[in-house]
Amino acid sequence: MSPMIWYLLIFLCCMKGVVLSYSKDEVALAICTAETNGSMTFYGRVLAVRRTCTNPGKKCKDICKEQGATYHCFDAVHIYSRSTLKYLAAHRYLLHGCDATYCGPNYCCCGQ
Repeated sequence: MSPMIWYLLIFLCCMKGVVLSYSKDEVALAICTAETNGSMTFYGRVLAVRRTCTNPGKKCKDICKEQGATYHCFDAVHIYSRSTLKYLAAHRYLLHGCDATYCGPNYCCCGQ
């Protein structure tokens, strides 16, 4: 076998144990940003703002307004941690999550 094939096999064997790590903030921002792709509304700036779990809690539309008068909520997401599930997972609430006061969404998608 050629040395290149050996290097490839060693590389692939080593990759099996590699675990990619992403923060919940990065995942939330990626979801919020991806959601604006192809939408009818163009957002020059997109934020994923953390929302504290309290019951009743602040509405995402109010949290977005706190970021600036021109920001508004276009989605709310819940990013589950790895301790809850084997892999990172997310649930999108869409526009209905912007008015949620229950402990559900832990990130607000805000656009300007």
